[in-house]
Amino acid sequence: MNRLILIGNGFDKAHGLATSYQEFIDWYWDTWRSKLAKSDKKIERDALCSFKLKADLAGWYLAWGYHYGINIGNLNGIKLRDFLESDKFGCEFKQCLFLKKISQSIESKGWVDIEEEYYTMLKTIRSAKSVGDYTYFGHPEKLNAELLELTKYLVDYLSDIQNNSTYEPSDGIERLFYSPILSRDISVSRLKEYDNHIINNLKLDRPQIAKLNKRYYGYDVEDQMQELEEFKRNDYDETTRYNKIINNRFLLESLSFPNKILVLNFNYTNTESLYVKDKEGVDVVHIHGDLAHPENIIFGYGDELDDDYKDMQKTNNNEYLKNIKSIRYLESERYREVLKFIESSPYQIYVLGHSCGTSDRTLLNTLFEHRNCISIKPYFYQKDGNDNYLDIIENISRNFTDMKLMRDLVVNKTFCSPLPQVNKY
Repeated sequence: MNRLILIGNGFDKAHGLATSYQEFIDWYWDTWRSKLAKSDKKIERDALCSFKLKADLAGWYLAWGYHYGINIGNLNGIKLRDFLESDKFGCEFKQCLFLKKISQSIESKGWVDIEEEYYTMLKTIRSAKSVGDYTYFGHPEKLNAELLELTKYLVDYLSDIQNNSTYEPSDGIERLFYSPILSRDISVSRLKEYDNHIINNLKLDRPQIAKLNKRYYGYDVEDQMQELEEFKRNDYDETTRYNKIINNRFLLESLSFPNKILVLNFNYTNTESLYVKDKEGVDVVHIHGDLAHPENIIFGYGDELDDDYKDMQKTNNNEYLKNIKSIRYLESERYREVLKFIESSPYQIYVLGHSCGTSDRTLLNTLFEHRNCISIKPYFYQKDGNDNYLDIIENISRNFTDMKLMRDLVVNKTFCSPLPQVNKY
């Protein structure tokens, strides 16, 4: 029996990293503040927005004192954008509709899922209902170009965070990675698989069992191995042996550890490396790519179950499918590695900081409804007596087509716990 660990942005946040999309967008506008503070040009632009100075000045660096009479250092990027957007006399400010929708989401909800905003706009283009200052006129090419530009900025932002942040591993998270599998977490319909797991691990030789135990405890496990060897020397029949293991917490834990672990990282950062170095039987897949290879990063949407996606497939324009994750997965071996893992043996899923939203619905549906999945255990975020357990469960449910199966697989809140926070900021 194996364990599949899903890592999302909440995992990085638990380590004190400012990796949310909202923080990224704040940074994007802050970079514009820095650029406009020293620009000697009257027009500054990228593929997402533009700032045209109307005043009779040589460049933007002169505008702040001479034209506006303000200290630009007193404004953060967001306030500067709002200031220039409202100034119809001195500045002609434009931003693409995609960026505008992202900003509106942050302002109305306090957060944003950029990939979901992208897919919503893609569907709008498909239905020919695109309206606003910058219409797309039924052509997704422009939106895809804007997403590509935003992706480049995102890579720069996350690379800077990854290279310049100091964060330490958490004992709680490490123990969580390698913890024993608990029978109470297993779906009722698959409890027999748990029994088989215990019996099969009992058949392993001493060095193999010792490795599984040491991976969790982090120190020599000679005492555990001696007790286990003494137990195995007794001439019990199979039923008696199993009952004695189940009723002996020490023996049960020694035989309950997952055999193999796959860390499926949906982030581009490598925070999981704090916990997997020099660990046998542990593999990592960055399903959407990593910052070391930005040319291979997948940033888009993945919901083949959506009716609108089926309509997009019927078009003769591949631009609609250009950033669909399930198609981009075919560019590398990463997806096949995941398939090999889930096909090899029954597995338990741990959800660490992943919202399980519909932007990854295609893949999550494959993982959740696979015949070898026997448990889905979410670790939630908790603050001031409130938590997001139900939010995660509601999102998980959207990735199922069989609700009865979902209720059997998902571990109830009684047996779940908060994801340990390392450096709250």
